[in-house]
Amino acid sequence: MEKVQELEREIEELKLRVADLEDGLKSAEMRISSISANQVSQSQTDTVQATETVQANQQPVQAMPTPTPTYNNVQPIPAATYSYSNPAKNQQAPVVNPIPTHRTYNTYGNDTAPNTYGNYAPQYGQQQRPASYIGTESWIGKILMGALASLLVFIALITFAKLLLPFLTDGIKIALMFIASTALTGTGFLLSKKKPSNTFFKALLGCGCACIYLSILVTGIHFKAINSIVMYVLLAIWAIFMIFLKESKNDWLFFSIGNLGYLVSIMFTAGLKDKALVLPMLIYVVIISSVYQIMYWKNQRQREVQSVINIISLLLFQILITNAFSRTVECYIVSAVTVVWAFAGFLFFTFCDLFSYRKNHFYFAVVNSLAFFVSFMMLNSSLHLPAFIDFGVVLIPAIAFEAINIYWRSNNLARSESVLNAVIAGFFFLGAAIILVDNYHVIYESGILMLVYSLVIVYGLLKKDTFFKIHGWALVGICIFIGMSNNTGLFFAFVAAIIGLSSLIVEGIVFNDSVAFKLVSYICLIGAICRMGYLATDIMIFSGKEDIVRLVTYGVIAVLNLIMILTGSYRTNEKNNGRDLHVVLDVFNLILILTGAGFMGVVDSKILKAFYMVITFVLACINFPVKEKISRNRCLYTGIKLGVLLLYSLCTFEAPSPVVSMGMIAFAVLCIVIGFKNSLLTKELRILGLMTTLLFVVKFIIFDISFDSTLMKAMSYLISGILCFAISAIYNHFEKKAVMNYPPQN
Repeated sequence: MEKVQELEREIEELKLRVADLEDGLKSAEMRISSISANQVSQSQTDTVQATETVQANQQPVQAMPTPTPTYNNVQPIPAATYSYSNPAKNQQAPVVNPIPTHRTYNTYGNDTAPNTYGNYAPQYGQQQRPASYIGTESWIGKILMGALASLLVFIALITFAKLLLPFLTDGIKIALMFIASTALTGTGFLLSKKKPSNTFFKALLGCGCACIYLSILVTGIHFKAINSIVMYVLLAIWAIFMIFLKESKNDWLFFSIGNLGYLVSIMFTAGLKDKALVLPMLIYVVIISSVYQIMYWKNQRQREVQSVINIISLLLFQILITNAFSRTVECYIVSAVTVVWAFAGFLFFTFCDLFSYRKNHFYFAVVNSLAFFVSFMMLNSSLHLPAFIDFGVVLIPAIAFEAINIYWRSNNLARSESVLNAVIAGFFFLGAAIILVDNYHVIYESGILMLVYSLVIVYGLLKKDTFFKIHGWALVGICIFIGMSNNTGLFFAFVAAIIGLSSLIVEGIVFNDSVAFKLVSYICLIGAICRMGYLATDIMIFSGKEDIVRLVTYGVIAVLNLIMILTGSYRTNEKNNGRDLHVVLDVFNLILILTGAGFMGVVDSKILKAFYMVITFVLACINFPVKEKISRNRCLYTGIKLGVLLLYSLCTFEAPSPVVSMGMIAFAVLCIVIGFKNSLLTKELRILGLMTTLLFVVKFIIFDISFDSTLMKAMSYLISGILCFAISAIYNHFEKKAVMNYPPQN
């Protein structure tokens, strides 16, 4: 086959050379035709005047230039001028060599783009071919066909084995397995050495190596012909043998085969029964991991992948051994080795690479750190180490990743990776917090850990980095959430309130440039105050005084809402001037009003009811637009809110029905008066007052007519009538002043 291919190559080269010769002949013909078509130039010398006279008298007819044919894109050369009177001039004229163009031909019979004569390369191997055609054909013909051939050979061997198995003893079966595997491996090895570029021979060699590996496993596990130690020694020799079969540092075939065999051999330790074999198996795992890591060190990608395979293998081995031999010395040794290995990998990829910003190593550092966390937790579940030690060990990778993030962002590096880095660091910070919570440790219960985590917020404030402020608040929020769900003490809630108040002052007064973080601080402070009020009832001094504690807590939160709205603390340096925060504060205001109304209906004491009523009415009045520009919607909203709250309060205090009606009619008069104060923008309040008056006059006539006390009934009618007359007088007064004749608002 090779000779045929060489002959084909030579034929192609000859074709190219013949094409070049044809181009040269065509160029010569063109040169001759160009010379014959040239005009005779006039002589510049005085010695050949007769020739010039003859030429002038005869006036020779200029020959029509014959069209110059082009062959295979050959460009015609310019016509040269020939002087019959001065031959010496013709000899001095430079000869212009034509540069024919031609088209190269590839082995597929397709012509390619034209090239110049001096630049084309007719040698084999430099011909142009479609890259996609070559890549697809090469992959199918060399790689896929080779893999399928190996698979078919392997299936054929299994089929023959099934036919012969009933007639063979175990010894013969084992011998045949190794003979067939060795023969297949040897054939593939010799052929691949003779033709290294042939992928099929390499695939054949890989198939034979896999057969040897399976033969060792079957001999030890199925036939029980060798014990586990001998089997794993043979597997170790096989694994090392895989290294020497690779031809270069970029050889991934035997890298993959060796590591697959390595992982499969670890999976078979799941059926291990004798714990005396644990340490030999651990030695096997450590040796193979170390040898593979060293031998594949030169290729960066293989080095990184091998480190991941090694830690996964060790972690898998630890899980299997822990499941089989929990709380034994052998199990502790395996766990300790895995923890140390994972921690070493984490340190290598973290401090050796990440600070020099090789961000691709960040992901390998994450894998090793997660393996370190899992392996340590498994070890801790067996040893029950002190909580402080567990907390410190888990906090190490968290601090390392946080330091890397600070370095990256301070040098404007790895903006996208910083997010994932923060998530991983937050995972370890959360793990450290959970360890303390589960053990009711004083570091968490006292709020110290929450103060430490808030330092990230402080760093974000100092550097004006929103990323670290978000990250810090996420950590603090996690601590508060876990602490509240775990029923932490009063001091923890007090520390949370201090953090929220401090952040609110800094964000609202010092910097005042972010609505979002001001809102977060406000919510954190409210949540901490609520938590403190809830936990205060557990203190002996407040025992039995839950209603008073609830009122004080509610009052403090209401005062905070009053301060935020009345002092304009919602305003920021942003373009929208804090309108979004103002809306949020209004929502909180409404929630507080509804909460106060609910407490007012629950408590039995009239004094407490009165306090709740006063607080809710104050809350309902603070967002009434006084200083700032009045809006119709806000006026109407405030009027409806006050009206509903007044009606609810009268009903809660069990006021007589006529008193309720009189109170609501009086409120309606107030709405009408305020409506006339600014008739352009508060027309809705007047309409609200009129509708309220009509509604409760109807109530008077239909429902309150059956009131028992004649004196009370008469007084109610009289007062209500006076109020209705007052409404009529108000309308007449303002109508005379033409206050009602205002243009409609756009």
